[in-house]
Amino acid sequence: MAIPNVTSQPPIRQIAITSALDAEETISALLESLFETTPSTAIRNGATEAVTSVYIPEDQRSAVDLKRLIRENLSDLETHGVGVGPVSMRIRKIRAQDWTESWKRHFRTIEINERLLVKPPWSRKKARSNQEIVILDPGMSFGTGNHPTTLFCLKQIAQFAPNQSRPSCLDIGTGSGILAIAAAKLGFSPVDAFDNDVDAVTSSQKNAEKNQVEGKIHLFQGTLEELSHKPTRKYTVVCANLTHDLLKGHVKRIVAQLEPEGLLCLAGILIEQFDAVRDAFEAEGLASLDSETLNEWKSGSFRWNI
Repeated sequence: MAIPNVTSQPPIRQIAITSALDAEETISALLESLFETTPSTAIRNGATEAVTSVYIPEDQRSAVDLKRLIRENLSDLETHGVGVGPVSMRIRKIRAQDWTESWKRHFRTIEINERLLVKPPWSRKKARSNQEIVILDPGMSFGTGNHPTTLFCLKQIAQFAPNQSRPSCLDIGTGSGILAIAAAKLGFSPVDAFDNDVDAVTSSQKNAEKNQVEGKIHLFQGTLEELSHKPTRKYTVVCANLTHDLLKGHVKRIVAQLEPEGLLCLAGILIEQFDAVRDAFEAEGLASLDSETLNEWKSGSFRWNI
């Protein structure tokens, strides 16, 4: 897939909000709901702040109007008991051509292991023998697998696949669909994936088509509340890349989806939140198998403690 010709396209706007690390998830969710596109977050090693950005097409709204809209919604969150603390905002125009070059610099090929390679459409890197390729076009969302939480899940899927004769996968909160696509490429079947955001489901379906695995993944809109405590199908790998409150709040529903010999991957967790999440899942009979810390994130994999 070629990079589109953007020389004649109007400018793109970057809306960037700097906040404390523990407010990043809330701000990201707010920006996604306001502008209907997935934000990206930049955090420097050792930093205490996160910069969450969303990129939108230029429209008639002024920077003042956009800032007012965001601050009004932040105030609403505060009223409902969800405070994000002090933030600063920056809004600037970026030429579409400059944006294209920027995402090309940020999105690089990721070699997960000898079984899996994730790359953008413009990369010429070839796969090794027996290595599957996932091609992902990040668009304005940087949904690339570079995020530490997504990367951990990709590693776990790629490592687990060769050890099972008929592995199956459930991807809870699929987003861009990258985990489900990787699982399908590696031979998992069935692969079921859902998200509560209809736009995320649409995006993941398009990415599945690009990778020619649309017939191998069942993608649908759904919520954690719809997961059964006694499902008719269980999975050898369950991935839940979610916020810590969702993980703890739905621990029984999540573990109910896991086969007796299965692997559960939990991600989307800040370091200071990880112990509470781990304790909640261990209380349901799981044992911690592996964990990884990168920047401010900590992810973990679990198995039944048999």
